Amino acid sequence: PSGDQPANPASVSGRSEPTPQSLLPGNVAELGSSPTLRGQFLPALVPLVDYLAAWKLLPNVSAWVLRTVERGYRIQFGAPLLPFNWVFPTVVSPEQGLVMEQEEAIEVVPPHDRESGFYSRCFIVLKKDGGLRPFLDLRQLNHSVMWLKFRMLTVSQVVLQIRSEDWFVTIDLKMRTSTSPSFLNKEVPEYRVLPFGLTLSPRIFLKCVDAALAPLRLQGIRILNFIDWLIRAQSEHMAAQHRDVVLARMKELGLRPNAKKSVLSPLQRTTYLGVVHVLSTARIESILTAVTRVKEGRSLTVKQFQRLLGLMAAASNVVPFGLLYMRPLQWWLRTKRFSPRGNPFRMIKVMRRCLRALDMWKKPWFL
Repeated sequence: PSGDQPANPASVSGRSEPTPQSLLPGNVAELGSSPTLRGQFLPALVPLVDYLAAWKLLPNVSAWVLRTVERGYRIQFGAPLLPFNWVFPTVVSPEQGLVMEQEEAIEVVPPHDRESGFYSRCFIVLKKDGGLRPFLDLRQLNHSVMWLKFRMLTVSQVVLQIRSEDWFVTIDLKMRTSTSPSFLNKEVPEYRVLPFGLTLSPRIFLKCVDAALAPLRLQGIRILNFIDWLIRAQSEHMAAQHRDVVLARMKELGLRPNAKKSVLSPLQRTTYLGVVHVLSTARIESILTAVTRVKEGRSLTVKQFQRLLGLMAAASNVVPFGLLYMRPLQWWLRTKRFSPRGNPFRMIKVMRRCLRALDMWKKPWFL
C-alpha cells in the first residue's frame, strides 16, 4: 500500500524498528536469521521467502501479501520518529542470557550503526512454564506509526457461528517474537521479525493469514482465525479430514503449528480465545481473583481496574446481560474521574458502592 517506507535497522536494547528484511510476527514469517545466534536446542526457522512459489499459487492473493512474504514488511510511518537519544544498557543474568540465546529473531547491529536509530526499553517477563520472554516497550515508536483500520475476530462472532452438533480442532501457530541477546557481550541486537507490540502487527498478520486460508474456505472448510485457528465440522470424521487438509496447507506455505498448545484431536468441547461457549474454568478463576482483590478501604491502581473491566468485557459475550452488570462499576469509576488514558498508576480508594457494583460478579454460578 501507499505510504510504505523502508525501516532502518532496529535493535533491542532497544532499537525497535524491524529491518527491511523482517516479516510477520514471530515464527510465522522470517527472512533469515543470524547463524551465530541460532540456539542449538531449537529447530531453525525456515524463512517464508523459501515458500514464495506456494504463496504465488494462492487464488486472488494480493500483491501486498506476496511482496511482504518476499521482501519483508516495511513500517508505515504517519509521523516523524523522535531523534536518537543514546542507549541505556540492559543488564541480563547469565541464566537469562542462556535462555534468550536460544531464540533467533534478532541479529547484531554493526558498531557503526549504534549511534543512530530509534531505541526502546527492553524488559523480561516470566512465562507460565517458568521460561523467560523478553519484550520491547514500543509505545514511543507506535506514536509515529500510521493508524490503519482493520477488523479483528471477536468472541461474539465466534459464538454466533457455533452449532450444537459441531466438532472442533484448534491450531495454535508457533511463534517467537523474542529478542535474544548478546547483551552479555555488550552487543546491540535487533529484531529479525515483526514484534506484536507494534500497533500494525495484528493487521499485517491477519492479512497474510487470510490469504493463506482463503482457498481452504472455498473448499467448504469452516475455519475461524485470529492468532489461533478454530476448525469447525459437523462430524468427528469431517473435523479430522479438515484438520489434515489445513495442516498440509500450512506445511506447503511454511507455517508451523504449536503442538503443545494445539488440540488436534476433534472434540465437541474446546477452548478458543479463553471461551468454551461458557467461560473456561481458568477464565472464571481469573475474574473471581480480580474481584476478590477489591476490598472496602483498599486502594487499587487505574491499571488494576482496567484489567478487571477487561475481564468483564471479554466474559460479557457468554455471560447473560454481562455488559449490563458492568455498568454499576463503570458509573462508580466515572465519579472517581477514571480514565484509561490517564496515569495507570493513580490510586483509587474502594468504597462500599464499588463493592455493591460487584455483587453479581462474586458469584461463581453467575459466571
